[in-house]
Amino acid sequence: DFVHPIRPEPILPWTRPEAQDQFVAEVCTVDGLQAIAGYAQAGCAVAGRTIDLPFTDGQKRNYGLFDGTSGCYISTSDSAVLRVTGDIEIIVYATATDWTPVAAYTFVSKWDTTGNKRSYMLEMNPSGLLIIDTSVGGTGATVVTTIATVATGFTDGTGHWIRATLDVNNGAGGSDYKFYTSNDPVTTAPASVSWMQLGATVTVASTTSIFAGTAPLEIGTRNAGVAAPVNGKIYHTQVYNGIGGTLVADFNANLWVSGSTLPAPSGEVYTINGTASIVVA
Repeated sequence: DFVHPIRPEPILPWTRPEAQDQFVAEVCTVDGLQAIAGYAQAGCAVAGRTIDLPFTDGQKRNYGLFDGTSGCYISTSDSAVLRVTGDIEIIVYATATDWTPVAAYTFVSKWDTTGNKRSYMLEMNPSGLLIIDTSVGGTGATVVTTIATVATGFTDGTGHWIRATLDVNNGAGGSDYKFYTSNDPVTTAPASVSWMQLGATVTVASTTSIFAGTAPLEIGTRNAGVAAPVNGKIYHTQVYNGIGGTLVADFNANLWVSGSTLPAPSGEVYTINGTASIVVA
């Protein structure tokens, strides 16, 4: 009679559950492979380097990758539906390399100072404060800049939903600006995101409007790609004509297939410019 022992399945150190940010790239392991921080050979890990791991839930997490340099952006041509002149809502899911950047980041803009084609944009200043900029007449003299009352407080390198709304006529002779954030996953449909208002409503004591300029709609910059470039990832952006109104622009990196363009369900086509790229994740 022979009894064959059952060989236990090996439990390898890289099979344990780990948060994505626990993995480091370019580590010097015994077999030369990438490994979990703490299991690499001593002195071989490269500080601050990370890799993106594949997900297993079948959902895409593609993103536009922006390196913070001039000319690195994604854009779509001007069209009549993008010329929002009244209430507006802008939604973005982004991972900023620095949520308190040295210079401002522009997430979404329809804004070009050349030819006085300023309309609207959502940006963030070096203090981490979200900003809505609009122009009544397209000129610098008619720009209205409204800043959130508190910073996002996000950790550098983390991804979050951000949202801004402008009610051009609040019914009391003024205009209301509101900012929101959410920690919901990037896979959440924008219509299902659970928003928390960021700071207080900012009320300006006069009604306003937005100039129907002809600048392209840009993702990651303004001024035809040369100003306030984002350093980080932008996954999804939406622009609505009206607060909760008609969707007029919908950049979704998950829709990219190949080449330097990608379509949008709202009808526009986006072009990938300069060093910008779409990363499949």
